[in-house]
Amino acid sequence: MNHTKDELKELQSLPLVDKVALTKLRITEWHEHYNGKVYVSFSGGKDSSVLLHIAREIYPEVGGYLLILA
Repeated sequence: MNHTKDELKELQSLPLVDKVALTKLRITEWHEHYNGKVYVSFSGGKDSSVLLHIAREIYPEVGGYLLILA
């Protein structure tokens, strides 16, 4: 989904509760579109930690694997 700069500014200005609701909606849409065959990429950073947490709120069966690259 491509957004204009104005649309991005509007989305950034939303209250946190609305941002989380939009994220949950998008996760659910992707999960349903791909029949549950989706993955959450987890790097250990703040953004991916929050995304994994939200995905697990919706789908508690979401597993987690730790891949260490040396």
